[in-house]
Amino acid sequence: MEARSWKPVEIKQNRGDAGKRLGVVLVSFIYSGLMQGAAAETTDGKDEKDSTSAAAGTTDDKDEEDSSKRPKPVVRVQPGENLFIGEVVTLICHIQETGDWQYSWYKDRNHNDILRRGQEYAIPSVDKSHGGVYRCKGTQSKSPEYSQESDGVTLKISERPKPVVHVQPDENVFIGEKVTLICHIQETGDWQYSWYKDRNHNDILSQDQEYAIPYVDKSHGGVYRCKGTQSKSPQYSQESDGVTLKISERPKPVVRVQPDGNVFIGEKATLICHIQETGDWQYSWYKDRNHDDILSQGQEYAIPYVDKSHGGVYRCKGTQSKSPQYSQESDGVTLKISERPKPVVRVQPDGNVFIGEKATLICHIQETGDWQYSWYKDRNHDDILSQGQEYAIPYVDKSHGGVYRCKGTQSKSPQYSQESDGVTLKISERPKPVVRVQPDGNVFIGEKATLICHIQETGDWQYSWYKDRNHNDILSQDQEYAIPYVDKSHGGVYRCKGTQSKSPQYSQESDGVTLKISERPKPVVRVQPDENVFIGEKVTLICRIQETGDWQYSWYKDRNQNDILRRGQEYAIPSVDKSHGGVYRCKGTQSKSPKYSQESDGVTLTVSDKLQPTLTVNPQSSVFTGDTVTLSCDVGQSTGWTIHWRKDSNSKYTGAATKELVFVSISNGGTYQCRAQRKKYYSNFSNTVTITVK
Repeated sequence: MEARSWKPVEIKQNRGDAGKRLGVVLVSFIYSGLMQGAAAETTDGKDEKDSTSAAAGTTDDKDEEDSSKRPKPVVRVQPGENLFIGEVVTLICHIQETGDWQYSWYKDRNHNDILRRGQEYAIPSVDKSHGGVYRCKGTQSKSPEYSQESDGVTLKISERPKPVVHVQPDENVFIGEKVTLICHIQETGDWQYSWYKDRNHNDILSQDQEYAIPYVDKSHGGVYRCKGTQSKSPQYSQESDGVTLKISERPKPVVRVQPDGNVFIGEKATLICHIQETGDWQYSWYKDRNHDDILSQGQEYAIPYVDKSHGGVYRCKGTQSKSPQYSQESDGVTLKISERPKPVVRVQPDGNVFIGEKATLICHIQETGDWQYSWYKDRNHDDILSQGQEYAIPYVDKSHGGVYRCKGTQSKSPQYSQESDGVTLKISERPKPVVRVQPDGNVFIGEKATLICHIQETGDWQYSWYKDRNHNDILSQDQEYAIPYVDKSHGGVYRCKGTQSKSPQYSQESDGVTLKISERPKPVVRVQPDENVFIGEKVTLICRIQETGDWQYSWYKDRNQNDILRRGQEYAIPSVDKSHGGVYRCKGTQSKSPKYSQESDGVTLTVSDKLQPTLTVNPQSSVFTGDTVTLSCDVGQSTGWTIHWRKDSNSKYTGAATKELVFVSISNGGTYQCRAQRKKYYSNFSNTVTITVK
């Protein structure tokens, strides 16, 4: 290959704002006939290459060096490729071959986006977005003008480890207990720990993995968090979730006394130690703060028979194996032992009383004092009837019967009396009248009604009658109350009662008896087959009375009461003529109440000449094949008819008053007539209608 001539080449470039001129003369002589010439410049971080290969006479097949001979950068990562969010990382691009290298950084082979131009690429605080594969390459003005691209280095970004706080024995602790909080970081390392409370980061409680509180009090309650630091990566953890330490008072027992704290000699007293906090409690009882003498170790301390020595102040406390291991001591409960006076009950007028009378019970306690009284019935101590010395019942009824007792209380000693002996109040029913009605409670207008007040218990009774509970209006003071002629105003509920001078001085009020005043039944007339009939038809009129009874019927025409047409429920006319037209009525009579009915409303019988129906066609009689034609046979207002159709003088069928011919054909053409039938009566034939089909 022939040698090529060469000459100096001056390359001019502006670098930055200084506008400096740089002249670089590159002389290249290639024995093999290859010449390389390149001038590299960087302006504002961008590479420009002014090739002088043409001027140097470089051939096309000699323009590029063998890429395997170019230097290849190596990327180093400080502190390492595995990073945690928030750490600082520095990537260093190292090219072993010396030179004036300019460096370019790329991520994930995105060569259009140069991350940075410099040998080092630092990220002050990494986050998830910085994860990926990083590469670098170098360029310079002298040969080799550019390096190969480095191998990719993968940055893996991880969440910082998050501690978990454990509490021993539990997050719910009691005052005086020991509690230990443990900060656990799953990521191994040489961790240093910091504890904070209630997000107060200026006050580090402890720098150990465990934070122990030997004796908990209320001030220790709050939300605790921890975090970790170390010299290697990750240098610090996240902050843990908060754990709430709840500090509770030790449970305090409550002592209850049954029956109560004031006990009388001879009674049984039971003291119960109640701790609201559930647990396997063991109990201890003390009296008068003598802790050396444990009275009992059960939840209940029972004294079967109280005497004076049992008086004093009692307390209890509890212990168990689990937290809380012991309770507070209960407040003291004083047991007072007293003798009790016993009341005596008197009844005025006596223990046998009638319903409605007044009864007064008096509680007498012989021992003087400022007594407050309590009354009970049938030993129901949950229901205090009265708190006065006298218990008055103004109006006795059955519910007041029973055994009454009283007892007394006062502020000074003795504070409670015994309960009195029981006194039985016997309640008797007052006699109750019974009302009878003659003939019965269902009366018809115009009839006579008599009400009778009957009191079974003998006596010199005076009677009073009331209606609809109107006690201000006494209807009668006789045993019988008679109404000679009943009308609507007499309807209502009647009651009576009795009074006399001896006991019982008055009866109960009777149950109400309802006097129902009814209109006399009114017959209804039905006509078969119809009220509009035609000469020659058979007509039957039927008189119906809804009220059951043994009715006898009478028929009248045109209000002629003197002319009874017939006696019977049905009045039949076998073949009507014009003379039968008119207004018909009926009425009924019988021997029992009601003895007679009202007169029925009139029913008008209209008698017409022989019926001839009218036949019409719709839409028209002249139609085309496929049309629809409707024939209507009109018989007027009367009902109950059956229609007979015929075509061309031949009977076709029996049916409804309307005949519809759908999709008519030539065969449907012809003459049509109709005729009506009701039972055995037939009308004349209608007019003729001719259907023409085209």
